[in-house]
Amino acid sequence: MDSVYFNKVIQDVRPTGDVIPELFSAIARGDFDAMAQFLTPDAELVISGLANMAGCWSGREAVVEATRRNFGMVAEQRPVVERQITSGDTTAILFRETGVRKDNRSPYSVRVSMWITTRGGQVCRVEEIAAACE
Repeated sequence: MDSVYFNKVIQDVRPTGDVIPELFSAIARGDFDAMAQFLTPDAELVISGLANMAGCWSGREAVVEATRRNFGMVAEQRPVVERQITSGDTTAILFRETGVRKDNRSPYSVRVSMWITTRGGQVCRVEEIAAACE
């Protein structure tokens, strides 16, 4: 992930508390094993709108492996947070991301609505709805 964009995203999500920026930081470093400590044992990941990355995963290990697989498909990610709101244990983040698909080096651009729910200082659910941008 592009370090300039990564640092800006971390600054943008810092007000949500410690766990979300730490989770994002581990993912951006490609340290998927470390991201596990920020997930509850029964964590869930739901992604829709991106055919090659869509799915539902339950359990810490399954979420880590799905995240590793999905991030392994892209390079040069440049996420930009557009909006964010936190209410109680849930944070919604709207962002755009550009990058390159590794399989054919073609550029991509998506807009994503991500809902992150925490419990006991860990992430228990992430739901992403994504759409390609022209």
